[in-house]
Amino acid sequence: MTTYLKGIAISPGWASGRAIVPIGSFDVLRYHVTADMVPAEINRFLAALEKSKAEIKALSEKIDPVTGKEALLILDMHTMILEDKTFIENVVSKIRTNAVNTEWALTEILNAIEKAFDRIDDEYLKERKFDVTHEGRRILKNLSGQKASDESGEPGIIVLSAFAMLNMPYLMKDNIRGIALETGGPISHHAIIARSLGIPAVAGIRGLTDKVEDGRSLLIDGDNGILIIDPEIEILSKYQKTRTKTQEPVIVPTAQNGVHTKDGAPVRIMANIEFLDEAQDAYDVGAQGIGLVRTEYLYTEGGALPSEEVSFASYATMVKLFRGSPVIIRTLDMGGDKLFSTTYRRSDNPALGLRGIRLCLKEQHLFRAQVRALLRASSHGEIGVLLPMVSSLGEVREAKKIIEEERSALRAQGTAIGTIKLGVLVETPGAAMIVDILSREVDFISVGTNDLIQYIMAIDRGDEDVLYLYQPMHPAVLKALSLIADQAVQRGLPVHICGEMAGVPLYIPLLIGMGFRDLSMGISAISRVRRFIYLIDSRNARNLADAALKLSTAEEVENLILDSYARELSYEA
Repeated sequence: MTTYLKGIAISPGWASGRAIVPIGSFDVLRYHVTADMVPAEINRFLAALEKSKAEIKALSEKIDPVTGKEALLILDMHTMILEDKTFIENVVSKIRTNAVNTEWALTEILNAIEKAFDRIDDEYLKERKFDVTHEGRRILKNLSGQKASDESGEPGIIVLSAFAMLNMPYLMKDNIRGIALETGGPISHHAIIARSLGIPAVAGIRGLTDKVEDGRSLLIDGDNGILIIDPEIEILSKYQKTRTKTQEPVIVPTAQNGVHTKDGAPVRIMANIEFLDEAQDAYDVGAQGIGLVRTEYLYTEGGALPSEEVSFASYATMVKLFRGSPVIIRTLDMGGDKLFSTTYRRSDNPALGLRGIRLCLKEQHLFRAQVRALLRASSHGEIGVLLPMVSSLGEVREAKKIIEEERSALRAQGTAIGTIKLGVLVETPGAAMIVDILSREVDFISVGTNDLIQYIMAIDRGDEDVLYLYQPMHPAVLKALSLIADQAVQRGLPVHICGEMAGVPLYIPLLIGMGFRDLSMGISAISRVRRFIYLIDSRNARNLADAALKLSTAEEVENLILDSYARELSYEA
């Protein structure tokens, strides 16, 4: 009997195949090794290390270096764990000193590392425990000689309770067509890697490993977050038709000529970037500007706060590259405990603590230095300055006052500066409710859907138990987005979307229908979204948005979009 399991769409596309359920645990036994066996045990450990590094390298070679840069950084981090000299020396020493087998020595060292991580207050560093654990389990797997269970070469969907880096050998196989996960979400490491590899994936499927046995027939729909167990022939045929259907000619406009809907409504597609070198990648794939530059990389590289000159050089490089197109730079959005660990205590809830504009207004020397760099860079082209985590009009006014003070000081020094546009990143419910008020003080509005959804739904995106409530199509989220767009448009202000929603074709008709005309997304999504927008009629999209706002559940909204745009979405399958 056909069974439908609902999850979270994390990597687009669909595929069918049999279930591949890897062995997920290792029984580690302790046994004594004689002195003459110790060298062989150490060599076993070193060989397993090399094999583990080779697995990561092989997967890295399958990832596009332009669109998969974020995934490659994750894999590089895992390689560094395997190459850590202290880690290696500790395991070797444990084998020699205790005269024990490699598996036991490795497990003891991993347990000690995990305990050390648990004592760390910094949440980001504490999360790195799982990366170390994943690599430890990979070494154990290679020590055990376990091989993938999918030697038949038949198309398969890998089924996991949680994605660990030790599962990467499966992803390197050409017959792996999809990934189904019991945990996880759209911004997790496994989502980034799946998208970079172009593998359809669905996460957050409750009870998955209890419901799917190895060898079962599966169909995975990574666009809509659905896993189908034992799909009937009619269902397979329906999906197959979306792949084989003759596609009508579609002329995809270049970035230079602009992007527009089927009926001619202009839509600007921009890129979200986290590092300076991604700006060139965004330009190369046709981004019409940068809709979100996350500047935190400047504060985490090198272990020291960036100088004004370093920040200026970075901003100016991006602005020169995109001269004639906007570059929107978000001011610092980190918590005080990350930058001043000796001054600020770690917040019990960092996401709602002293971060973003709150920290910038408290530590004004940081904000002023960044503002001076931004003003100087504006002499080279159009810059938008985006204030994050805004909750009140007073924060915007205080930030504007500081910007004007620094502008006047630079002019008095004879420093060349251009014109900057000021925007607010709407990501708190408080800001969403007063966009009409905030609009009087700024030049544009940008919506950070990732955090806005999290705060509206009162969930922690890092908590697997409530991740199912992260619903972009929830009526409360849609009403907030509609309110933001309406208030900005009434004020004549541009309104941008710069969260994950902007890069998902399923959501695009709704966003365009609400009035969003500037969409900023991950670099890898730009080409796909550009093609899809050209298939949409903005007038039909407006009707869709009106209908969606009258519905009661996220599921109803998703079904409405699927029914209305099945043909257009099939071109992206």
